[in-house]
Amino acid sequence: MLGKPGSTATTKSAINKASTAKTGVGTPTVPPIYSRGDVVKQFDYDRIGKMVIDYNPKTDSYTSASIIYDEFGRLFYFDSTKTANSKRESFEVSYPFKSGHIGNPDSISVMKREYKEKYKTGQIISGGNHFEGILILRYDYSNDHYRYTDARKQDAQWLYNLNVTNTDSRTAIEKRYNKVEATVKLP
Repeated sequence: MLGKPGSTATTKSAINKASTAKTGVGTPTVPPIYSRGDVVKQFDYDRIGKMVIDYNPKTDSYTSASIIYDEFGRLFYFDSTKTANSKRESFEVSYPFKSGHIGNPDSISVMKREYKEKYKTGQIISGGNHFEGILILRYDYSNDHYRYTDARKQDAQWLYNLNVTNTDSRTAIEKRYNKVEATVKLP
């Protein structure tokens, strides 16, 4: 059943068993759950995700490229065909939803951006008040909005609650907030 966490081997226990059960040569005894051409996402409703380009059993890592579905459901590489490497366990936990498979990943076109977001994940931005702002959690190009949480500075430290999030359009956020106050590493 595609698109459901826990389907096939995507449960945390299966992933943990797969990542710890290794042979003497460093090759996992449980095969990776994704293969070349699989399209995977962080959330089932996302229109952005990753295309699996390759899996390397020697390093137990995936090579992937960012993808996006347009408003008509067509799949494109997002911005370029630039790839990134990720450890298998981390990748499979981060992208638990398989939304499809492309037989020839080289046949996918690159979507040209109409606009580019100003702020990046992990940036705390303000509108001039250096003690209050928002922490950018994610930018969703397909919906052109930021997910963020409120942040405030107290005793030279920024405080925020990652469990309380909001969304707003890119244009509204970028109009209201104009200064990067800090950058934090998110889990």
